[in-house]
Amino acid sequence: MMVLRIVAIFYFIAVAALTYTAASQTGMNLSEVFVGNITAMNWSGQFNVDFLAYLTLSAIWIGWRHKFSTAGILLMPLAQVGGILFLTPYLLWAIADAKGDPVKLLIGDRSAG
Repeated sequence: MMVLRIVAIFYFIAVAALTYTAASQTGMNLSEVFVGNITAMNWSGQFNVDFLAYLTLSAIWIGWRHKFSTAGILLMPLAQVGGILFLTPYLLWAIADAKGDPVKLLIGDRSAG
């Protein structure tokens, strides 16, 4: 679990710094760029569709992990839009909550049996 924590912290800092730099240099026109790359049918667009699939599966996993409770449903759009800036703090919280148990980390409070 320590490696996962270190990786999560590293990516949070790296993506936060890159996000700040990109936003300050080019503005907050992410949707225009994101969709524009997809409609251009180039490698950037392919990456964006792949990334969108990751974000969608991440959001569904978080909702499922919370048994699609109110909290889980409210967390889903945060995961979808927030990406790694949401997922890394969420994982750090989930690791602490699971007390190092990888099964609990993956499935939450669902019982295995």
